[in-house]
Amino acid sequence: MSGKTFEKELVLIRNPRVGGKGWVAKVNLGTEGIEFLPRIEGDRAAATFEFEEGELYIVAEDRSSWKNSYQRYSLMVAKDGDLDEIAYIAFDNRRREIWAETEELEKALKRAYMSATKNKVTTALIAVAKAYAEANGVVERTKEEKVIGEVMEVAQRYGVSLDELIAILEAGKEKRRDEE
Repeated sequence: MSGKTFEKELVLIRNPRVGGKGWVAKVNLGTEGIEFLPRIEGDRAAATFEFEEGELYIVAEDRSSWKNSYQRYSLMVAKDGDLDEIAYIAFDNRRREIWAETEELEKALKRAYMSATKNKVTTALIAVAKAYAEANGVVERTKEEKVIGEVMEVAQRYGVSLDELIAILEAGKEKRRDEE
């Protein structure tokens, strides 16, 4: 994962007056959970989010109208400044639709959905995310890699070198010790 980020606006709810919930979450392969993304700007119907290249996300959309119900939960990968859909589970008034980009992933999605007992949709999409990651060599970044990436971003944002940043941190640490 390159650590490069991009912003993208998503329409999560087609008709806010009908109700419905839309959200975006990053898939954490290590914990087999999700982390909800904060909106950069926008409202509950359409919002801009920040995505990291190579990461996997679940996007929940509600395209319901006053007469018809339609919810779609998509597993997507951030690639080349856009989101590519890997799999989805959709519900409307009469049926459930399950789709994945390959037959193997679709079988895995159906099997995971049918065997899940809690949070069936997200559990199934996380299972497919793990299968996709294994098949495509996506590796979860280690804690150290994440910290290094964050530190480099802070240094770049404030226009300081790593040595200057370390000196600032040490000065802050000394100041804290003096206060105690």
